Amino acid sequence: FDVCIASHLIGQMKPDVTAYEHALQRLGVAPNKVYFFDDLPVNVAAARSLGINAFQVRGLAETASALRGLDISTGEIG
Repeated sequence: FDVCIASHLIGQMKPDVTAYEHALQRLGVAPNKVYFFDDLPVNVAAARSLGINAFQVRGLAETASALRGLDISTGEIG
């Protein structure tokens, strides 16, 4: 991953949309170019409300499966 954003450092937390807006600004990309994975439906819904490709997953195996479903290489993960 190229960018890591820690909520305790930016003072914004999911599912507040300002946290996602901060991430988008920091990444410098359109929301539809971002893929977000989280286990909580409320966080996924908030990301989707901004146009982010968001997926509910539980654990590494589900995340790897979702990435493969998007045709994104996972290497040795999952």
